[in-house]
Amino acid sequence: MIYRNKWQIILSFHSIMRAVQRGITEDMINATLKNGKMKWFAKNNVRFECDYKIGTVICVGELKESNTIKILTIEWR
Repeated sequence: MIYRNKWQIILSFHSIMRAVQRGITEDMINATLKNGKMKWFAKNNVRFECDYKIGTVICVGELKESNTIKILTIEWR
């Protein structure tokens, strides 16, 4: 579980599996969720983006409760 400001962030099993398949480390995920750019889209969806030398890590999630965001998938760009 990760916290960013007032948000509690949890990872789904699917997002963890995608990160492993794509070679994204736990440290990269934590840094992206804590320090990356946070962009809201649609009604309850959010993206966290953080640039690295080898690309951009993107974590896509949705607002579940008033202060909880569930990360649904993690990818490279």
